[in-house]
Amino acid sequence: MKDFTNIKSLDDYLELIGASEENVVAIWEQGSFLEGLNDEFSDRDFSVIWESNIPAAEKRLKAAQRLNFDIHEIKDVTSIGQSFDMFSDGEFLFNIGHGTREKEPKWYESLFGERFPSDLEEILMSISALDSSRVYYQKDSWVDKLKEKVKLTSEIRIKIIEHYSKKVSQDLKLLHKSSSRGDLLEFIKYFGKVTRFLQLIYLLKNGLPVVSQKHFEKRFAKLENGSITKLIRNTASRFNMDGVYKETLKVAFEFGLKQSEKFNA
Repeated sequence: MKDFTNIKSLDDYLELIGASEENVVAIWEQGSFLEGLNDEFSDRDFSVIWESNIPAAEKRLKAAQRLNFDIHEIKDVTSIGQSFDMFSDGEFLFNIGHGTREKEPKWYESLFGERFPSDLEEILMSISALDSSRVYYQKDSWVDKLKEKVKLTSEIRIKIIEHYSKKVSQDLKLLHKSSSRGDLLEFIKYFGKVTRFLQLIYLLKNGLPVVSQKHFEKRFAKLENGSITKLIRNTASRFNMDGVYKETLKVAFEFGLKQSEKFNA
């Protein structure tokens, strides 16, 4: 059996679900752990691309159980032809996405169609993450070819910036509406959307990798002109987030609900 990653628990798992050089196209790691931006809640993000068939969820579940992993979620998303596993080996929390040679590129390529897909932001972040990924295994330079195929051209960047600029304009109107009505929940929703879209516009305009909200400040706040980050920090200073979180827990408890111990893949 080939050790694809030299991470024992992950290689043991891959062996149990039947991974081999014959049926695996590529394996890579991406995300905050790789970039040194991880915290106590971070997972290690891996992608495993199969020649044709992804091992069944039942087989993947049994493998994780046999290895005594703390299982958070094992699932198939048939609508997009992908599968996801999240489990901990006691040292790392792994988040593994499974795809196939045929379907994986199509998800990225949907960005280049006539209309942008609903998961545009997720695709942009995945393209950026792929570009800076650590490739553990690839057959026939498959990952390198995929990177070249999904690179963002100046033309597509301009198109995406126009798309998000229009959204900011529309959501500013809704932000004003919720403010005028004193509708806190709607206000929070549109404030979050506007600030995130502004981050995306900034990153795309400056040719920077598209990262998540939580990593924008860690990676680009010092480079950024300060206005977006300052807005978010000033707003955050008016809230006791930990206090609100604890009060929310109490209210949920009144309904017989409590915080999950597991994460979703």
